[in-house]
Amino acid sequence: GHRLVGIEDKGERVAVHFENGARAEADVVIGADGIHSRVRHLTFGPEQPRFTGCVAWRGLVPAERIAHLDIEVVSHNWMGPGGHCVHYWVSAKRLMNVVCIVERGAWTAESWNDKGRVDDVLSRYEGWHPIVRGLIAAFPETFIWALHDRAPLPNWIRGRVALLGDACHPMLPMMAQGAAQAIEDGAALAALLEAMPDDVPGALARYEAL
Repeated sequence: GHRLVGIEDKGERVAVHFENGARAEADVVIGADGIHSRVRHLTFGPEQPRFTGCVAWRGLVPAERIAHLDIEVVSHNWMGPGGHCVHYWVSAKRLMNVVCIVERGAWTAESWNDKGRVDDVLSRYEGWHPIVRGLIAAFPETFIWALHDRAPLPNWIRGRVALLGDACHPMLPMMAQGAAQAIEDGAALAALLEAMPDDVPGALARYEAL
Protein backbone atom coordinates (compact mmCIF):
# COMPACT_ATOMS: atom_id res chain seq x y z
CA GLY A 1 0.00 0.00 0.00
CA HIS A 2 2.99 2.32 -0.29
CA ARG A 3 3.68 4.14 -3.59
CA LEU A 4 6.94 6.06 -3.66
CA VAL A 5 6.51 9.73 -4.62
CA GLY A 6 9.68 11.42 -3.35
CA ILE A 7 13.31 10.90 -2.37
CA GLU A 8 15.15 13.52 -0.33
CA ASP A 9 18.93 13.40 0.08
CA LYS A 10 19.77 14.78 3.53
CA GLY A 11 23.51 14.11 3.42
CA GLU A 12 24.00 11.44 6.08
CA ARG A 13 20.46 10.08 5.59
CA VAL A 14 17.94 9.63 2.80
CA ALA A 15 14.24 10.32 3.34
CA VAL A 16 11.57 8.65 1.22
CA HIS A 17 7.98 9.86 0.93
CA PHE A 18 4.93 7.82 -0.04
CA GLU A 19 1.61 8.69 -1.62
CA ASN A 20 -0.31 7.64 1.51
CA GLY A 21 1.57 10.22 3.59
CA ALA A 22 4.02 7.74 5.15
CA ARG A 23 7.69 8.69 5.43
CA ALA A 24 10.89 6.82 6.25
CA GLU A 25 14.62 7.51 6.58
CA ALA A 26 17.59 5.24 5.98
CA ASP A 27 21.38 5.24 5.59
CA VAL A 28 20.99 4.04 2.02
CA VAL A 29 18.13 3.54 -0.45
CA ILE A 30 18.35 0.70 -2.98
CA GLY A 31 16.05 0.85 -5.98
CA ALA A 32 15.42 -2.84 -6.69
CA ASP A 33 11.94 -2.06 -8.02
CA GLY A 34 12.13 -3.48 -11.52
CA ILE A 35 11.99 -2.20 -15.06
CA HIS A 36 9.38 0.46 -14.18
CA SER A 37 11.52 1.67 -11.26
CA ARG A 38 10.13 4.66 -9.36
CA VAL A 39 13.50 5.11 -7.67
CA ARG A 40 15.21 5.45 -11.07
CA HIS A 41 12.54 7.87 -12.30
CA LEU A 42 12.73 10.08 -9.20
CA THR A 43 16.52 10.02 -9.00
CA PHE A 44 17.58 10.24 -12.65
CA GLY A 45 14.50 11.67 -14.35
CA PRO A 46 12.01 10.34 -16.93
CA GLU A 47 13.06 8.22 -19.87
CA GLN A 48 11.72 7.10 -23.22
CA PRO A 49 11.71 3.29 -23.50
CA ARG A 50 12.28 2.04 -27.06
CA PHE A 51 9.92 -0.52 -28.56
CA THR A 52 12.03 -3.33 -30.02
CA GLY A 53 9.34 -4.55 -32.39
CA CYS A 54 9.16 -7.85 -30.49
CA VAL A 55 5.88 -9.01 -28.96
CA ALA A 56 5.57 -11.80 -26.40
CA TRP A 57 2.76 -14.00 -25.18
CA ARG A 58 2.97 -16.00 -21.96
CA GLY A 59 0.90 -18.92 -20.75
CA LEU A 60 0.98 -21.21 -17.70
CA VAL A 61 -0.35 -24.61 -18.71
CA PRO A 62 -1.55 -27.18 -16.11
CA ALA A 63 0.29 -30.48 -16.50
CA GLU A 64 -2.88 -32.50 -17.05
CA ARG A 65 -3.68 -30.50 -20.19
CA ILE A 66 -0.44 -31.53 -21.89
CA ALA A 67 0.23 -35.01 -20.49
CA HIS A 68 -0.24 -36.45 -24.01
CA LEU A 69 2.74 -34.37 -25.26
CA ASP A 70 5.14 -36.27 -22.91
CA ILE A 71 7.52 -33.32 -22.50
CA GLU A 72 10.72 -34.13 -20.60
CA VAL A 73 11.96 -32.07 -17.65
CA VAL A 74 14.48 -29.84 -19.42
CA SER A 75 14.29 -26.31 -20.81
CA HIS A 76 13.22 -26.13 -24.43
CA ASN A 77 13.91 -23.36 -26.94
CA TRP A 78 12.29 -23.63 -30.37
CA MET A 79 13.72 -21.32 -33.04
CA GLY A 80 11.85 -20.55 -36.25
CA PRO A 81 11.13 -17.88 -38.86
CA GLY A 82 10.58 -14.54 -37.17
CA GLY A 83 10.23 -15.87 -33.65
CA HIS A 84 10.94 -18.42 -30.98
CA CYS A 85 9.22 -20.26 -28.13
CA VAL A 86 10.69 -21.16 -24.73
CA HIS A 87 9.03 -23.54 -22.27
CA TYR A 88 9.98 -25.29 -19.04
CA TRP A 89 8.30 -26.93 -16.06
CA VAL A 90 7.62 -24.88 -12.92
CA SER A 91 5.82 -25.43 -9.60
CA ALA A 92 7.16 -28.98 -9.10
CA LYS A 93 6.03 -29.97 -12.61
CA ARG A 94 2.46 -28.91 -11.97
CA LEU A 95 2.66 -26.13 -14.58
CA MET A 96 4.49 -25.52 -17.84
CA ASN A 97 5.67 -21.93 -18.35
CA VAL A 98 5.52 -21.03 -22.04
CA VAL A 99 6.78 -17.80 -23.62
CA CYS A 100 6.29 -17.16 -27.33
CA ILE A 101 8.07 -14.19 -28.91
CA VAL A 102 7.73 -12.87 -32.44
CA GLU A 103 10.11 -10.34 -33.96
CA ARG A 104 7.43 -8.10 -35.46
CA GLY A 105 4.14 -7.18 -33.90
CA ALA A 106 1.69 -4.30 -33.73
CA TRP A 107 1.08 -4.52 -29.97
CA THR A 108 3.01 -1.75 -28.17
CA ALA A 109 1.76 -1.79 -24.56
CA GLU A 110 4.52 -2.63 -22.07
CA SER A 111 2.44 -4.50 -19.52
CA TRP A 112 2.53 -8.01 -18.05
CA ASN A 113 -1.19 -7.90 -17.26
CA ASP A 114 -2.83 -7.32 -20.65
CA LYS A 115 -4.90 -10.29 -21.76
CA GLY A 116 -4.17 -11.70 -25.20
CA ARG A 117 -6.08 -14.11 -27.44
CA VAL A 118 -4.96 -17.73 -27.74
CA ASP A 119 -6.18 -17.81 -31.36
CA ASP A 120 -3.79 -14.94 -32.19
CA VAL A 121 -0.83 -16.90 -30.83
CA LEU A 122 -1.84 -20.02 -32.75
CA SER A 123 -2.12 -18.06 -35.98
CA ARG A 124 1.35 -16.58 -35.51
CA TYR A 125 2.77 -20.08 -34.95
CA GLU A 126 1.04 -21.71 -37.88
CA GLY A 127 3.21 -24.54 -39.28
CA TRP A 128 5.41 -24.86 -36.18
CA HIS A 129 6.15 -28.17 -34.47
CA PRO A 130 3.10 -29.97 -33.00
CA ILE A 131 4.52 -29.63 -29.46
CA VAL A 132 4.68 -25.85 -29.77
CA ARG A 133 1.17 -25.65 -31.18
CA GLY A 134 -0.09 -28.17 -28.63
CA LEU A 135 1.24 -26.06 -25.77
CA ILE A 136 -0.34 -22.90 -27.15
CA ALA A 137 -3.68 -24.62 -27.74
CA ALA A 138 -3.62 -25.74 -24.08
CA PHE A 139 -3.29 -22.17 -22.71
CA PRO A 140 -6.07 -21.51 -20.17
CA GLU A 141 -5.36 -17.83 -20.91
CA THR A 142 -2.51 -15.78 -22.29
CA PHE A 143 -0.97 -12.42 -21.53
CA ILE A 144 0.60 -10.20 -24.18
CA TRP A 145 3.30 -7.60 -23.80
CA ALA A 146 5.47 -5.52 -26.09
CA LEU A 147 9.19 -5.76 -25.36
CA HIS A 148 10.92 -2.44 -24.76
CA ASP A 149 14.52 -1.75 -23.91
CA ARG A 150 16.20 1.20 -22.23
CA ALA A 151 19.37 3.11 -22.97
CA PRO A 152 22.20 2.27 -20.54
CA LEU A 153 22.48 4.74 -17.66
CA PRO A 154 25.80 6.59 -17.42
CA ASN A 155 25.48 6.32 -13.62
CA TRP A 156 23.27 4.31 -11.31
CA ILE A 157 24.21 5.85 -7.97
CA ARG A 158 23.57 9.33 -6.64
CA GLY A 159 24.67 10.12 -3.12
CA ARG A 160 23.20 7.38 -0.94
CA VAL A 161 20.78 6.10 -3.57
CA ALA A 162 21.66 3.15 -5.82
CA LEU A 163 19.88 1.01 -8.41
CA LEU A 164 19.99 -2.77 -8.71
CA GLY A 165 18.88 -5.38 -11.24
CA ASP A 166 16.23 -4.46 -13.81
CA ALA A 167 15.86 -1.01 -12.26
CA CYS A 168 19.46 -0.42 -13.28
CA HIS A 169 20.26 -2.42 -16.42
CA PRO A 170 17.19 -4.29 -17.70
CA MET A 171 17.61 -7.06 -20.27
CA LEU A 172 15.16 -8.48 -22.77
CA PRO A 173 13.70 -11.83 -21.64
CA MET A 174 15.56 -13.63 -24.44
CA MET A 175 18.69 -13.22 -22.32
CA ALA A 176 17.02 -15.08 -19.42
CA GLN A 177 19.50 -13.36 -17.11
CA GLY A 178 17.48 -10.61 -15.40
CA ALA A 179 17.13 -12.43 -12.08
CA ALA A 180 20.73 -13.67 -12.22
CA GLN A 181 21.97 -10.10 -12.74
CA ALA A 182 19.90 -8.84 -9.80
CA ILE A 183 21.32 -11.59 -7.56
CA GLU A 184 24.87 -10.74 -8.66
CA ASP A 185 24.25 -7.02 -8.07
CA GLY A 186 22.81 -7.72 -4.63
CA ALA A 187 25.72 -9.95 -3.61
CA ALA A 188 28.30 -7.38 -4.74
CA LEU A 189 26.48 -4.51 -3.05
CA ALA A 190 26.01 -6.40 0.23
CA ALA A 191 29.69 -7.38 0.35
CA LEU A 192 30.82 -3.80 -0.23
CA LEU A 193 28.45 -2.27 2.33
CA GLU A 194 29.66 -4.86 4.87
CA ALA A 195 33.30 -4.12 4.05
CA MET A 196 32.85 -0.32 4.12
CA PRO A 197 30.19 0.35 6.79
CA ASP A 198 31.54 3.81 7.60
CA ASP A 199 31.67 4.98 3.98
CA VAL A 200 28.34 4.28 2.30
CA PRO A 201 28.91 6.69 -0.62
CA GLY A 202 32.32 5.09 -1.18
CA ALA A 203 30.82 1.59 -1.13
CA LEU A 204 28.17 2.61 -3.65
CA ALA A 205 30.78 4.20 -5.92
CA ARG A 206 32.84 1.02 -5.79
CA TYR A 207 29.70 -1.03 -6.55
CA GLU A 208 29.05 1.04 -9.67
CA ALA A 209 32.70 0.84 -10.79
CA LEU A 210 32.78 -2.95 -10.39
